[in-house]
Amino acid sequence: MRKRMWILLLALALAATAGVASIAALANYETGAAARVSEDTLEKGGYTLAEYNGVIGVYEGDRLLMTADVPLESLRAVDREQIVRGIAVDTWEQAVRLLEDFGA
Repeated sequence: MRKRMWILLLALALAATAGVASIAALANYETGAAARVSEDTLEKGGYTLAEYNGVIGVYEGDRLLMTADVPLESLRAVDREQIVRGIAVDTWEQAVRLLEDFGA
């Protein structure tokens, strides 16, 4: 429970300082939700941006940390394909930067 609260507080703080106002469902912290993220992407470690119920989800391993209010259909085809395959990044800051690039 403490780890979950720490991650939620860190996500909120980083979102506020990065100006990511449209991040939704920060407390959406599920296990096993990364079924669509490839094993190859998961093995790279860090964080992964991938599809979750039609929007962008941010995963740590196979655990969904948060979703962003960015519908996949609003993305360019090439970006949508990357999200469906999963985009692995090393740091939380890189994940937030990508979310900003995608319109979060």
